[in-house]
Amino acid sequence: MAATSKLIKELEKELKSKQKEKKKLKKPSKDDLKSRRANIRSEIKSLQGEISRTAWEINDLSSQINLAWEQMNEDKAYESARSNWTAAKKEYDSVRNELNSVYQGREFREPTKLKQDIEQQIREAEYMVNFGSISRVQENEKNREIQKLRRDLEDVENYINSNVSAQFQELKERRKGKNEHYEEFERLRKSRDDHKRTIDDMKDAREGKQNLRKDLNAKLDKLIEQRNDLDPTFTAALNKWNDLTKDISTLEGRIAFEKNQAEMAKATKEEDASREKQRQREDEEKSNERQEREERQKEAERKQEERLAELEARRAAAIEAHRKAQARFTTASGPGQWGGASTSKKAAVVVEETVEEVSVDRFAEEKSLCRQLMALCESLKPAETQQSGGKKKKRRRRKKKVTFNAHQFGQFGRVGVNPPKNINSLGDTISELEAKIEEYDNTPEEAEEAPAPEVPAVETEEEPQVCATAESTEL
Repeated sequence: MAATSKLIKELEKELKSKQKEKKKLKKPSKDDLKSRRANIRSEIKSLQGEISRTAWEINDLSSQINLAWEQMNEDKAYESARSNWTAAKKEYDSVRNELNSVYQGREFREPTKLKQDIEQQIREAEYMVNFGSISRVQENEKNREIQKLRRDLEDVENYINSNVSAQFQELKERRKGKNEHYEEFERLRKSRDDHKRTIDDMKDAREGKQNLRKDLNAKLDKLIEQRNDLDPTFTAALNKWNDLTKDISTLEGRIAFEKNQAEMAKATKEEDASREKQRQREDEEKSNERQEREERQKEAERKQEERLAELEARRAAAIEAHRKAQARFTTASGPGQWGGASTSKKAAVVVEETVEEVSVDRFAEEKSLCRQLMALCESLKPAETQQSGGKKKKRRRRKKKVTFNAHQFGQFGRVGVNPPKNINSLGDTISELEAKIEEYDNTPEEAEEAPAPEVPAVETEEEPQVCATAESTEL
C-alpha cells in the first residue's frame, strides 16, 4: 500500500507538471495559421514595394551627385582665383621678407611729428620730476614713463634713419592686392564648399537609403523565412499539444487505475477480513451447536440409561413381589384345600409402568441455519430514512443484485431455499425461510420406543365349583 501511495503521488506530481506546461501553451489553430500566412504575404508585398521605391531614390541621388561633381569639375573660376591669390601671396611674402631684412620694427605714420611729440613729453616729465611737488610714488611712475618714451623715441629715430617708408607703402599695396584675391578665392571656395556640402548631404541621404534598403531586405528575408517556417512550426506545436494531451490522458487513466486497484485491494482485504471473521464466527457457532448437540445427546443417553435402570429395578422388584405373593398364597391355603382364608379369585399383580420419553429435536441445526440466513437477508435490506412528522420512507433504489459467496450458497442449498437474486426478493426469501422453520417444527419425529419390561404372569386359582345337589343336601 505504501508503494502504491508513493507511485500515485509521483504520477499526480507529473500530471500537475504536464497540465501546467499545457496551460502555458495555446492550442494551434488552422484558422490562425491561414490568417498569419495572409498577413505575412501582405507584409512581403508591402516591403517589396518599399524596397523598389528606395532603390529608385538611391539611383536618383546617385545621378544628382554625379551631376554635381561634373559641374564642380567644369568650374574654372575657382581654380583661377586660387592661382591669383597664391601669386599675390607670394609677392607679399617677398616684399615683407625684403623689408624684414632691412628693418624689423613697426611702421610709424608721420614719424617726424611723432618724434617731436615724444621729445616734448619727455621734457615735461623730467621737469615734473626735477622741479615739481610730487610724491615718491608719482616720481617713480614718471621715471618709468620717461624710460618708455625714450624707447619709443629710439624706435622712431631708427625708423626715420632706415628710410623704409616706401617699402612699407609697397607692402601695403601688396597686402591689399593679396586680400582682394583672397576674398574672391574665399567667395568661390565657400560656393564650392556649399556644393560639396550639398553633395555630401546627398551622399548621406543615399547611404541612409542604402542602409534602409539593407534593413528592408533583411526584414523581407526574415518574413520569407517565417512564411517558410509556418507549416513546420504549426506541425511541431500541434504535435507538442497532442503529446501533452495524450500524456495527461494517460497519466489520468493510470492514476485512476492505480487508485481503483488500491481501492479494490483495500476492499478485497476488508472483505477477506470480514469473510475470515464470518468464517470464524460460523465455525464457532458450528462448534457451539455441535457441542450443544453432543451435550443434549449425552444428556438424553444418560436419562435413557437412568430410565432403563429404573425400569429394570422396578421389573426386578415386581418379580420379587410376585414371588413373595405366590409363596405367601401357597403357605396360607395349602395344596388341595378348598375354601381357605380367601375364597375370592386372586388377581394377578401387574405393575403398570410408563416410560418418560426424552424429546430430541433432530432439525435444530437446520432451523438455526435458517435463522442465520434470515438475519443475513435482513442485513441486506435497504435502509429506511426518517422524514419530517416521524414517518419512515424507504429509499427508492434500482433493483440491485445481491451477491453471496460459495459458503453462503451452500447454506441456502442445504435448507432447500433459493437465494434471492436482488434486494426486492429478500422479503420473499425471508418468508420461505420462516415457512421452512415451520415445516421443520411440524415434521413428526421418529421416536424410538423403549421395550416394555416383561411382567411375569401370576397364576390364579379358581374357586372349586360345588354342584347344586350337594349344596342343597347340606342345607
